[in-house]
Amino acid sequence: MSSSSQHTTDWSAGFEELRSMHPMSAANMDLTSCIALNDEQFLEALKKDHVNNIHAPRSVKEILQRMFSLLKSSKEREAVKSKEVNEKILSVYDHYSILEEMYKTEHNAVIKLTDEKAELKAEFDKLSHNAEQQVKEVKRQLEAQREDANKQATKQALGRKRLEDILVAKNIEIDSIKKKLQEMEAQMAKTHAELHASKQAANYHLTSAQRGPYNADVQQHLLLLQQQQQQQQQQQQQNQRPQ
Repeated sequence: MSSSSQHTTDWSAGFEELRSMHPMSAANMDLTSCIALNDEQFLEALKKDHVNNIHAPRSVKEILQRMFSLLKSSKEREAVKSKEVNEKILSVYDHYSILEEMYKTEHNAVIKLTDEKAELKAEFDKLSHNAEQQVKEVKRQLEAQREDANKQATKQALGRKRLEDILVAKNIEIDSIKKKLQEMEAQMAKTHAELHASKQAANYHLTSAQRGPYNADVQQHLLLLQQQQQQQQQQQQQNQRPQ
């Protein structure tokens, strides 16, 4: 049996004994006024009016003394228990206050980290975008340089092919001019020989008056052949120059 149950049993037994032995004494207690008193006032009134009452019978005084002791010890135990409960409540409140401060600190730290994370993410996205743009620009420049190099290579290849074709054509033309020049030189030598032979023969048949015009025609014909030969040589030199 618990202490509370034991106390209740003791009080009930004491009141029953008091009521059976001295009914008038029990009636002397004003229940309405007792209910209005707090615990301290009730114990003080009980001690003053009954426990210390010199006119009360000894048995009643013993019962009341026992009741007073029980009530007082119960009151003290309740006070101790109340104090312990209050201390526990205060301890819990202190722990709660500490936890509340810790939560606030952690919450502020989380908010700060969240903001920093958002800022870092924004900065990272910006740097990533700039890096992607730079990579695209470098790729574009490389592609443009590659295309330009291909165009230059194609242009150079076509230029070399064109130069080779021109050189081949010039060589053919030079060979043809050389051949014509040789033919002209041979023809000129032949003509010169024929003129010389004709001149020798004419010296025997022409008079002095006829020799002058004849010699002039021969000189003019020779001069014309020399001019044609010089023109052919100049044309050959121009064709041999690089284009």
